[in-house]
Amino acid sequence: MKKKVVIFTDWFLPGYKAGGPVKSIKNLIDLLKDKYDFYVITSDRDFGDNESYKNIKLNIWIKTTDYKIYYADNTHQTKSNFSRLIQEINPNYIYINGIFSPKFSINPLLISKKIELAKIIVAPRGMLGKGALKIKSNKKKIFLMLAKAKGIYKNIIWHATTVEEEIDIQKLFGKNTSIRVAENLPSKHNLDLKSNPEKNPTKFIFCSRICEKKNLMFAISSFSKINPSLNFAFDIYGPIEDEKYWNECQSIIQSTSLQDKIAYKGEIIPSKIFSTHEKYHFYILPTYHENYGHSIVEAMQSGCVPIISNNTPWINLEEKKVGWDISLKKENSFIRVIENAINMSNQEYSELSISAVTYINQHIYSKEIIDRSYKLFS
Repeated sequence: MKKKVVIFTDWFLPGYKAGGPVKSIKNLIDLLKDKYDFYVITSDRDFGDNESYKNIKLNIWIKTTDYKIYYADNTHQTKSNFSRLIQEINPNYIYINGIFSPKFSINPLLISKKIELAKIIVAPRGMLGKGALKIKSNKKKIFLMLAKAKGIYKNIIWHATTVEEEIDIQKLFGKNTSIRVAENLPSKHNLDLKSNPEKNPTKFIFCSRICEKKNLMFAISSFSKINPSLNFAFDIYGPIEDEKYWNECQSIIQSTSLQDKIAYKGEIIPSKIFSTHEKYHFYILPTYHENYGHSIVEAMQSGCVPIISNNTPWINLEEKKVGWDISLKKENSFIRVIENAINMSNQEYSELSISAVTYINQHIYSKEIIDRSYKLFS
């Protein structure tokens, strides 16, 4: 008989606006579905939406090919309801996706510890990283201080997706904390390496949530300072999470001479991610912190060369000849790299693009990475 795993997460399919965490959970289920029965408990709407998903039944278990899922509306996102669901399933493991969500992280943790039915695994998803903790830092610091004082994270297992995240957890909760390191798993994509688009113009893409953490404003500022005679286009994709922040970004665009070269293109549905990236040459993400960076991986899988900050696991890219990761303290370096990318010949770009695809495919499907995911619930 398969062991049972209950997963609590704020957002899941068919939602996609929350980005990487949705993909991480789906890809983990895809890998382990033959060994475990998965039960996903999530909200009734996508990230940032005010209405429930259409044509989806709420507050009941829905059986899919690979898992069962429960979409809870606001009135059913309660401790008593979640406690009832857990006891009905009687799982071997309870997997909590995230740290700071009251309804889908904190309450499920408190319920699970009280019921004492299963092993509890908590995946912080990069929320404990230095860059991530800078955003709304006071609230987060107060919560973590109280959580440690009350011991609510005692006797649980942490799921770190990088060695760096393991260190972040140890800094906050101690060296003797129980941690299992298992990298995130990407979506699969096979690229025709002969499909590189011509560099006329050189096309850059930003594809992520539009909010302070992703640091789009830094990218726009960098583009505003390059030689305006250069032939390029910079397209921005992603859900607008922070309207005020986006308005500030727009103000910078409108105050420069590059209004006709920088454009917002809206959101990309998951099925169009790879085909969209394949139309671009370079991927821009000057993020303050990425625990994994699904969007970076997807870009490289698509042959789109990354120009990103060094606040992600994907570092030393230049010496590997697959892209660039640059300190946010060095805006001039960002500008220089962008200008060099525009001036690069089609042949030079093609070689760089092929190197990026080869590099990422060698790193994301290794046997060691897959084995660590299997050991997560052992």
